[in-house]
Amino acid sequence: MSGSTVLCIVIGAVLLCVAVPAMRFFHNAGNILSYILSALKSTGAVERPKIRSLSSAGDLFLDRIKRDFPEYNPAMVLNRVKKDARIYLQSSKEGRILFREGVSDSFRERLAYSLPPDVKGGIEVYNAALSDYDDRGRDRILVFQAAAEYLDSRDALRPVRLTLKYIAAYDGNVDGEVRGFNCPNCGAPLPIVGSKICHYCGTGIKSSAGLGWILTDVAMD
Repeated sequence: MSGSTVLCIVIGAVLLCVAVPAMRFFHNAGNILSYILSALKSTGAVERPKIRSLSSAGDLFLDRIKRDFPEYNPAMVLNRVKKDARIYLQSSKEGRILFREGVSDSFRERLAYSLPPDVKGGIEVYNAALSDYDDRGRDRILVFQAAAEYLDSRDALRPVRLTLKYIAAYDGNVDGEVRGFNCPNCGAPLPIVGSKICHYCGTGIKSSAGLGWILTDVAMD
């Protein structure tokens, strides 16, 4: 065996002796680093993705809403919005529609094609706010935003903002227009949802009788 061959064998043995401990070290170091990062995230030391900001206009529209619907309870409605936002995301996670009531027929049909496909779990809905109130036409429409987050299929935390649209309706669901929108005495059509007096026969209308807020659309960004 030549001297150069022996030298190569010796150098290879030395490198092997050095490489194996080094690989073990870096493997253990990687595990330790992952553990440290997980611990820091759990304690909040590592910055979480920022919760999406909401466009709130509750103070601007509250007087108009109370004028049309004296029974309107902002706290109860916001709780409903957060619940609906959670059900929307949970429906995506489960792969099936979990809304049982309070949604329009057309919206329920669209859900089968429009649910976000990448919700794995970790669903949190932090807050909600009224962003718009449309009382210019026959219908009365409330628009809310909700701040939420969830884990996607790559276990990444995704903050999102949901926009939920509701329409005031009597007697069941709506699909483009309000049903049961007539005077209970003479049957004449009422000019707007929430009318207090029939303009045809003068009968007083109980605005809270049979009135509900129907979810008609959800969008996410």
